[in-house]
Amino acid sequence: MLLQFGHNDRKHSDLGASDGYSRYLEQAVDDALADGIQPVLCTPVAERAFEDGVLVPTHGAYPQAVRDLASRRGVPLIDLTRTTSSLLSELGESASRALFTHFAPGEHPLYPDGCADDTHFSFTGAVAVADQVAKALVTMWGTYGWPTAGVVDRETVV
Repeated sequence: MLLQFGHNDRKHSDLGASDGYSRYLEQAVDDALADGIQPVLCTPVAERAFEDGVLVPTHGAYPQAVRDLASRRGVPLIDLTRTTSSLLSELGESASRALFTHFAPGEHPLYPDGCADDTHFSFTGAVAVADQVAKALVTMWGTYGWPTAGVVDRETVV
């Protein structure tokens, strides 16, 4: 089971990285384990925020809180903050725009006035992140000795 809390959690005073956020995430881990389900923690995906052409982190202490929880509980971790930050940095400020929801006025019926959203992925961006998750899970499968019956082979995913 993939567990990830979202960008909006940081907007709530009761969900600080080291208190409510971590506590609720750990409760989800406990619930999964109690039901015999293998949890996999994921750090938040990077937002598209560049200053002077350099990607800047926007999540504060939240990614580290997830890393710390995974380490403390011995739960697998997919560090999407790291992998999506690398992807956005490699693409750069201009090219990374294609991974997010950006539409000019009149370009999309749901956004008649246009949209410049650097938090939510476009279809292209969502596929890129899903690819990162799939590759990480394939690697974890061997590392953690999870059952392989009915699982696609690595070449199918990679």
